[in-house]
Amino acid sequence: MNIGILLNKLFTVNSFNKLVSGESSETYKSIVNELINPPDSITNLQAMNLIYKYMSKRHRNEYFYKNTLLNKILLGRHSIQTSTALRELPINGNILDFLIINGVGQVYEIKTELDNLQRLKGQLNAYYHAFSLCNIVTDQSHLKQIMQSIDLPQVGIIVLTKRNTLHEERKATKYEKKIRL
Repeated sequence: MNIGILLNKLFTVNSFNKLVSGESSETYKSIVNELINPPDSITNLQAMNLIYKYMSKRHRNEYFYKNTLLNKILLGRHSIQTSTALRELPINGNILDFLIINGVGQVYEIKTELDNLQRLKGQLNAYYHAFSLCNIVTDQSHLKQIMQSIDLPQVGIIVLTKRNTLHEERKATKYEKKIRL
């Protein structure tokens, strides 16, 4: 099976719950066998660190983006005492990728280099019904297309660079026209 598909299957809540509870995971074993030689030469913690390092360079999926947002924005800029992060929140027929609430709710819609942008405008429209600050978090490969196709200047655009830092191309500004109470 394709390593990217395996990584996407491994980095899910259900998969992690199985691993933590001690259940065997064929997905985990397949990834370790693919990436680590010999596979029995390291601990599970070392294996997970190597898998994550591989992802950071070759397969930055949605999990990787969410984890980066959590570490760099929630933990890096805000206090966990006064902030909350939510993921995969249903909003008006869409699934919001990541939300940080710190006095106000700020949306982060993730478009990785593995994604297409077909639904992006509709997703933003849905999120503006509930929140006044929305950001698109993307890869450099999508930046030009997003800048040309998203005609809402209040949408923030953040690029996850090849060095795995967050670069704010455009800051989100408050937008209240579509918010309904």
